[in-house]
Amino acid sequence: MEYFRCFDVGTINFQETGRFCTTCNGALRDTLLDWESPLPEDDWERAQEKCQKSDLCIVLGSSLRIEPCGSLPTLAEKFVIVNKQATPYDHLAALYIRAPVDDVMTYICTELGINY
Repeated sequence: MEYFRCFDVGTINFQETGRFCTTCNGALRDTLLDWESPLPEDDWERAQEKCQKSDLCIVLGSSLRIEPCGSLPTLAEKFVIVNKQATPYDHLAALYIRAPVDDVMTYICTELGINY
């Protein structure tokens, strides 16, 4: 079971949070990784598979400099980068947009008539 919190649970790297499951009373762990932590293998494989099957991957607000995840968008048929700074993969992107993500998403939602 997963719990989503609106607050910082105070831990990182799959550590116990000091809270317990309301169903089984098992110890809850955070799901955040720090920079040096290895990625969970199942999640990494699933991410690669999803990207490989994607027609389009949209990268929002990432420098794409942390590997191995930074190169995931390159597995999609095409990818678009929305980031204020250049990334190592700009030359491979179908499109890159140098703008704040909030501005780009507001524009897209407005054009599509999506109220958010």
